[in-house]
Amino acid sequence: MPVRKFSFLFFVFSIIAGLIGAVIGEWLLESYYGVWPNILLMGVYFAQLAFFSGLFCLAAELITPMINGRSWRLEYSGFSWKVLVPASFVMLFVGGVLFQFLYSLSFSNVKPPDDIVMVLDISDSMNKTDPDHESLKAAGKLISNMKPNHRASVLSFNEQAIVTKSMFKISDKKERADAIKEINLLAASGSTDIGNALDTAIQEIDDHSLAGRKPMVILFSDGYSELDLDAVVKPYQNKDIVINTIGMSRIDKSGAQLLQSIASSTGGSFYDVKHANELTNIFEKIYLENQDRLLVTERHGLFQDSTYLSVLRGLNFDHRGIIWARFGNYF
Repeated sequence: MPVRKFSFLFFVFSIIAGLIGAVIGEWLLESYYGVWPNILLMGVYFAQLAFFSGLFCLAAELITPMINGRSWRLEYSGFSWKVLVPASFVMLFVGGVLFQFLYSLSFSNVKPPDDIVMVLDISDSMNKTDPDHESLKAAGKLISNMKPNHRASVLSFNEQAIVTKSMFKISDKKERADAIKEINLLAASGSTDIGNALDTAIQEIDDHSLAGRKPMVILFSDGYSELDLDAVVKPYQNKDIVINTIGMSRIDKSGAQLLQSIASSTGGSFYDVKHANELTNIFEKIYLENQDRLLVTERHGLFQDSTYLSVLRGLNFDHRGIIWARFGNYF
């Protein structure tokens, strides 16, 4: 009958390794999501986690050989240093690459958006909450980074809603440059009417709809306005169009709650921004999360309720557990 053994040092080192791997993993996601291919990013993410776990667990057993005994340290420790830790890195890298590849496949009718409609608040309050025009910079940068096969449209609103740049192809460099120029010319004034903005946005979508293309809305506002929520979102619900919203609850809690309701009513996500300088990353994050998906990040919008992705993610973590169990036989 096998005897259960416990090593306190092994336990502590495992926790330390997990914390280090988690911190480095978050840094990788923050720094290289959208820069590296998702397959490479996930391979490196899991590989570094395996590397530190293997390294620290091996070190614990070398210092205090409680699990396998002193004879193991004398006979196999040199070999383990050379093979076990690098092997854990390689195996989890391959595993991360494989599961991310499968995770990226789509076997459902869920289609990522082709046309992005940005709806930007330019009411007078933006002079205080966004004095450096970070929201306009974020919209311009997103247009610069979109895939060439996409289209984009930009609406600006206060008490009125204006189509700043009507739907255009991202692949058209002249149109893209003109859109960024028009965005940079926007100036904040007036009050806020979110309902009118969304009514104008759905009209813009209808005017430029093409068979086989799926639109998505990104709405940013720092304030609140009275509206009939059910009436405003019904056209979006009927056409299965997602509205992702960005608000600033630190500035206006009621406005943020309204934006959250708009997003949830259409299957979108709400993002709460504390400072305007976070907007560029948030715009980019919304775009990427509705185009791509990572094994380790929360699913949003179109992919949120996918059964296939839920099952595959569960298999991925089972696969990680099996590998750790196999490695545990060495300790």
